[in-house]
Amino acid sequence: MVSIEENKNSWGKENNWKFGGNEWSESWHSVEAQWLFFLYPRIKKFLSEKTTVLEIAPGYGRWTQYLLKNCKKYIGIDLNSNCINYCKARFFMNPKAKFYANNGKSLEKVKDNSIDFCFSFDSLVHADKDAIEPYIQELSKKLKDGGFAFIHHSNCAQYCQNSIHTPHWRSCEVEHLYVQEMCKKYNLHCISQELIKWQVHEEEVGYIDCISIIHKNSKMKNVTTSVFKDEFFKFTQNYAGYLAENYGFKEEKDFISHKHLGFLKFRRLKYKILSFVSFGERRKRYLERLETLKI
Repeated sequence: MVSIEENKNSWGKENNWKFGGNEWSESWHSVEAQWLFFLYPRIKKFLSEKTTVLEIAPGYGRWTQYLLKNCKKYIGIDLNSNCINYCKARFFMNPKAKFYANNGKSLEKVKDNSIDFCFSFDSLVHADKDAIEPYIQELSKKLKDGGFAFIHHSNCAQYCQNSIHTPHWRSCEVEHLYVQEMCKKYNLHCISQELIKWQVHEEEVGYIDCISIIHKNSKMKNVTTSVFKDEFFKFTQNYAGYLAENYGFKEEKDFISHKHLGFLKFRRLKYKILSFVSFGERRKRYLERLETLKI
């Protein structure tokens, strides 16, 4: 089991973000390659300059950096305050971005019927039913009528029900049929489910992951979910890595430290104030305030 409390204890520690989450894309050569070859082709049709995007569990912003380039407004919600603080500093200058901490199952900071597209990848695979059901219930309220969600979750229940070991810390409570049931329960439509064999080692078997496309549409009834197995996941991963390596895609093993982010935030704020505050006392007050923010 991977409860909300266990997730908070694990991902709430800075030492678990030594490389900002970028290391989890190493098998694709880089974060950029995984985005371009795997994620973006699947979600491109949901993104536009008019889209309001919600990301559940952005971590340190591995996918946030790309989502921000493809939307009008962005909201990031995460269980861990260290992740939220990091993202606030990292994307400090982007007016599109808002970040909020939650309790691991609530979206109360998001207005009802305000989201065009909800995205969550490589995060909720670690979530048990105590988080999956509340999030689906919340999506039924937060998505606009006609909105979509792209949710990456565990499909491990059918493989490890009697096992203590869970591959890649996946939830052993959740599988794709459970997500279909929750969608029906809260008047959402599970349009399609892609079952993925998240194979790191040759001996690993089973389609332990699932990507569910969820749709809110008050006019649709009796939708049959299209369930398919991705037989080309490992091939896509290897091919993306091959092209990325030979065509010079940027490797992102390092990331900006908390201290460096704080320094950059101070410098940017100072630049903005010096640029727009043009006289006397107001300028003096702002500069005095800045002195208290120095790292």
